Amino acid sequence: MKLHFIIQTLLDSDIHIACITESWLNDGHDHTIAVLNSFGFSISHSFRATRKGGGVAILLRKEMKFKKIVNDAVFDSFEWHGIKYLTRNPICILCIYRKQEFPMALFLQELNNLMTSVCGNSSDQILLTGDFNVHFETNDRSSQDLKNLAHNFGLQQNVSEPTHTAGHMLDLIFSNPCDSDIKVDVRTDLSETTNSLIKFDHFPILVQWYLPHSLIHNQVSQNQLYIRRNISGINLDQFSSYVHQQLDDNIPAHDNFKDKLAAFNTCLTGALDLFAPPQIRKSSANHTNLPEWFDAEYIKERRLRRRQERLKNRLGTEEAKQNYIKQRDHCVILANNKIRLFYSNIISKSKNQSALFKTVSKLWNNNKPRMLPDHDCDLEVLADKFNHQFVDKVKNIRDKFAEQSSIPDPDDIGRTSSVLHTFEPATIEELTELISEMDIKASFDDPLPSALYKPLVTSLLPYIIEIVNTSLKSGDIAGLKESIITHVLKKAGLDHNLMGNYRPITNLQFLSKLIEKVVLKRLNSHMTTNNLHCSSQFGYKKHHSTEALLLQVVDETLVGFDKRNGTVLILLDMSAAFDTVDLNKLLKILEKRIGLRGTVLKWFHSFLIGRSQKVKVAGVVSQLLATLYCVPQGSVLGPVLFNIYVSSLPGVVKQMCTASSSYADDTNARIQLSLKFQYSNISVTIPLLLQRIGEWMNTYFLKTTLKLFFFFHHTCKMFQNFMVCL
Repeated sequence: MKLHFIIQTLLDSDIHIACITESWLNDGHDHTIAVLNSFGFSISHSFRATRKGGGVAILLRKEMKFKKIVNDAVFDSFEWHGIKYLTRNPICILCIYRKQEFPMALFLQELNNLMTSVCGNSSDQILLTGDFNVHFETNDRSSQDLKNLAHNFGLQQNVSEPTHTAGHMLDLIFSNPCDSDIKVDVRTDLSETTNSLIKFDHFPILVQWYLPHSLIHNQVSQNQLYIRRNISGINLDQFSSYVHQQLDDNIPAHDNFKDKLAAFNTCLTGALDLFAPPQIRKSSANHTNLPEWFDAEYIKERRLRRRQERLKNRLGTEEAKQNYIKQRDHCVILANNKIRLFYSNIISKSKNQSALFKTVSKLWNNNKPRMLPDHDCDLEVLADKFNHQFVDKVKNIRDKFAEQSSIPDPDDIGRTSSVLHTFEPATIEELTELISEMDIKASFDDPLPSALYKPLVTSLLPYIIEIVNTSLKSGDIAGLKESIITHVLKKAGLDHNLMGNYRPITNLQFLSKLIEKVVLKRLNSHMTTNNLHCSSQFGYKKHHSTEALLLQVVDETLVGFDKRNGTVLILLDMSAAFDTVDLNKLLKILEKRIGLRGTVLKWFHSFLIGRSQKVKVAGVVSQLLATLYCVPQGSVLGPVLFNIYVSSLPGVVKQMCTASSSYADDTNARIQLSLKFQYSNISVTIPLLLQRIGEWMNTYFLKTTLKLFFFFHHTCKMFQNFMVCL
C-alpha cells in the first residue's frame, strides 16, 4: 500500500527522477519493480544482499536514458547507487545511505574514495543526495567535515529545513554552484495521510532543476515518426468477403507450396493496404500506456484526486488540503484492491501452467527488459551488428570443437524397423482444434496483424488447409524459413552496452507454427506407437512435465537417505545448445533411429537446411544471414528435435551404472553412494563419467559446463567437512 502512496505522489508532483533510500528491493525479480514499470518508471538500484531492508534506488521516467555507474570498490559505512543521465553534458547522480553504526571518519574517507573514482576526473555535473544521518543543522564537526569534503568536489548543500519528524536535517542535496536554477523544497504535506498503515519519518524533498532532453539516439524523440494502421476501423465482413474473392482467384492457379504461400500472403497484404492503408504518425516520448488493472472506477477516482490536488494548490486552505489527502488515501486503497483482484482473476482463470508461469513472471518482474545499447549509428546498422553478434557467437563455439572425421555410422546411431514415409493429410476439424490451443501471435513477416488473424482465421481455414496439405504432400516448407529475431537482456541489471549480454528471441510466422504443429502431431504419434521416445527425457510430451522430473530426483534422493546412501548430482549446463546442433547429424538420426523416410524426411530436410535470420530493432530490420547449424528456437518442433538429437546421452550415462534425466538442454546424472567412504567412486567412476560425457558432447558439437553436488543426510558426520573441487 505504501508503494501506491509513493507512486501517486510521484505522478501528482510530476516527478521525473526520484532518489530513494531504504528501498527494500531485492536482486531485480520484485513485484515492486514490475508495478513501477507499469506506471512508466525505469529503476536502477543496489540491494542489500546480507539481510532484509536497506537498499538504494533511483527512479526515472522511461523516456529518460541513463547509464548505471559501476564501481567494484566495497564500502562498509554506506550504501550507494549512481547513474549518469545521458545528455550533451552528462549529469552524475549519486544516492547515499549512511549506516549509523560506523564512525564518521570512516564514512568521510570512503565517500571521498567513491567521489574521487566516480567524479574526480570528470567534467560532468554532479548531484549528490541521500540520507547522510548527520545533524547538518547543528553545524558541528561532522557537518563541517562533510561540507568541506563536498566543497573539494565543487559542491554546495541546498537543503535548509528539517527533513525528519524529529526536527533534524538528515537528508541532503549537494550540487554544483553553477546550478543557480535549482530550487529545493521540503514538502511535509506530501507525507501526511489518514491511513494508519502508512507511516513516514522522513519528508519528501522536491527539487526543481532544469534537465535537458537526452540526445542519445536510442531515446524515442517527441517527433519520431512511425507507421500506423486503423485496424479497429475495418469492417470485418467486407474485409473477409474481399479476401475470399481474391484467394479464390489466386490460390488455385498455383501448384507448389512456395507459390501458394506467396499468393496467400499477397492477397492478405493487398486487402490490408486497401482497407487500412498505412499512415504516418508522430510518437510522443511522454506517452505511457496505462496499467492493465486500470478500470473506469479507478480512472474516475484518479481524476478526482488530481482535481483535489489542483484545488489544494490554488486555494491553500486547510479544508482543500484535507480533501486532497482524503481522496489520495482513498485512491491508494482502491489501487491496492484493484491490483489484487485483477491478478487473482488472471490466476484463477489460467487454463494451463504456461499461462500461470507467465503471470507470475510478470508479477515478479522476470520478463527480460528490451532496450538498446548506446549508439551513434543508424538503426539498420545496429540491427546488422546484432545479427552478426548472434551468428558469430555460434560460429565461434563450433570452431572450438575439433574437426569430426565423419558423421557416426548408422550402426552407431542405432536403427529402427518402424518407418514413416508420408504424412497423413490434415483436416479442417484438426486445424480448428490446433488453432484453438494456439496463442495467435503474428510476426513481422505475417501478412495480417494478430488483431485481424484471430477473428478471421476460421473463415480462412479452407485456404490454409490447402497450403498445409501441399507442404505435407510435397515435403516442402520453402518461404517459411526466415526467422525474425528480437533481442532481450539475459538478466536485468546487465550492462546494456555489451552485445554479448543480449539473448536472441525468435518469432516465426503463424502458418509456419501451424504446419509444425500438424507435423509434430504425426511425429509424436509415430514415436509413441513404436516406443521411440527416450523415457528419461522430460518436457514437450505428455505425462513428462518438469514437476515429474523434480519429483523423480527428490524422491530418489530421499529414498537414498532412508537406505543411508548419499547422492552425487552432476548438472550439465549447455551453452547455446539449440544453436550448435549439427543438422546433417540430426537428419541422420531422424532417418536411422526414428525411421523417417521419403516425403517425411524430405520435409524435415527442407525445414532444417537453408534457413536464415534477420534482427528487428525498433521496427527496422537487418540484412538476412544464413544459419548453418541450429534447430530454430521459438519454433514448435525445435525442442522436440533437440530431444531427439541428444537422446543417446542418457545411454552414455547409464553405461556407468548411474541414473539420468533431462529437460531440453538441461541434463543431470546421479550416482548413489553408501555412507562408507567409496574411494573408487570418488576417484575413478566420477572422473571417468565426466570424461565420457565430455567426449559425447564433443562428438555432438555441444558446449557444456559441469556442476557437481553431493547430498548427504545431516546425520552423516563423515562428510560434514567433505569438499570436492573440479
